[in-house]
Amino acid sequence: MSNSFKEYCNPGKKNFFLIYLSYMFGIIIPILPIVGAYFAYTNMSSKDEFLRSHYIFAFRTFCMGVLGNIIAMFTTIIHNGSLVYFFILTFVIIRSVIALQLLLEDTRHPNPLTFWIK
Repeated sequence: MSNSFKEYCNPGKKNFFLIYLSYMFGIIIPILPIVGAYFAYTNMSSKDEFLRSHYIFAFRTFCMGVLGNIIAMFTTIIHNGSLVYFFILTFVIIRSVIALQLLLEDTRHPNPLTFWIK
């Protein structure tokens, strides 16, 4: 395995870019958010508080996206729920962009357990 690939798999900023970009490109390739959630979950027990807060937030973003998609599937069966999918995808993308912004500023996530954005 090359060193550059290992840098993206080990805990750190490059790993977060991999996670959040996989969430954003999950709109096009639906398997990518699962890969991002795997990295977030496996690195969630990091000893560094800065990294742990971001990994918790990233994993919760994935869980909220899955829950939202399940709700959207049921609303699609009952009623035309395509608008629900739009709001869920927008919500996940906004959470990912704000988390990336905090990451670039080297700021610990203020409340990783929040349901909303910050």
